[in-house]
Amino acid sequence: MEIIEIKRMENQKTEIVFDSGESFILPRKDAAATGLGVGDELTEEAWMALYRKTANAGARAYALNLLKVRDRSEKDKLRQHGYDGETTEDVIVWLYGYHYLDDNRFAGNFIRYHSGGKSRREILYRLRQKGIDTIGDEAEEELPDARETIRKLVVKRCPTPENMDEKERNRIISWLARKGFGTSDIFTVLRELGK
Repeated sequence: MEIIEIKRMENQKTEIVFDSGESFILPRKDAAATGLGVGDELTEEAWMALYRKTANAGARAYALNLLKVRDRSEKDKLRQHGYDGETTEDVIVWLYGYHYLDDNRFAGNFIRYHSGGKSRREILYRLRQKGIDTIGDEAEEELPDARETIRKLVVKRCPTPENMDEKERNRIISWLARKGFGTSDIFTVLRELGK
């Protein structure tokens, strides 16, 4: 493959264009370090090695930047950025190797953060959406008690639950059911608070 053009782009990037119409973008310093110029020939193997090296470095930097802010699950953002499958897998294995990516830790933090106002069912559903189908024993212990959570939510929404009229009671029951709480737990707590 022959290089027919090297374009300087914004954000310190360089695009290398080949005669086949293919192109790829490198950080400017990496492009300069290769020593490639217009008219140079690149074998398929050399091109793939260069691409893999720069793509892995870029994907690692992107992943570490995401993980600076908060824990992520494997599926959460790392797979959605547009890197090819092999690069993504390499970076995910690298992140697991250094324990930067840990789905059990993510699940525990997610449960602790959301346990105040969400039902066990909703928390587990949201974790499944983030790619975590099973959680460890430590994270399982963090899951909130349904009745205690319902009690807190009812008292927060209606400071005097014993004085609720039927309409307000039905609204709270519907609201809690939509949040994923079981009706038996809802009625038990409302009965206890109504005394």
